[in-house]
Amino acid sequence: MSGLPGILADVERATSSETALQLLSACGGQVITLSAAENSTLVKAVGVEAAAAIVKEVGGGRVAIPMAHARGQRARRIQAARLLAQGATANEVAAAADMHERTARRVRAKMKKSQADQGDLFD
Repeated sequence: MSGLPGILADVERATSSETALQLLSACGGQVITLSAAENSTLVKAVGVEAAAAIVKEVGGGRVAIPMAHARGQRARRIQAARLLAQGATANEVAAAADMHERTARRVRAKMKKSQADQGDLFD
């Protein structure tokens, strides 16, 4: 076992390390529905057979796929802020910046608070 966090460890146990890393790469930082249905996010990420094994072992339902940190936190947050400023959704930011969508929402909230604290320079 590779010591993957949370649901990824369950996926690894049900299938393999490679499948868990595939899921991490495709869906890390996002909330997905565990389903073996043909067009599900899980099937698109790991294939039909692996998805069926995961659902059998773990069960169905919505789960948050953890994001193993591939780069520094500051670099991810800077990229997230840039993407959010360009109008990206929290889910799009999570996928692009290697972070959880909750973290992307927190970055957005912090950006809004910062803008509100600055106020209008011409008041």
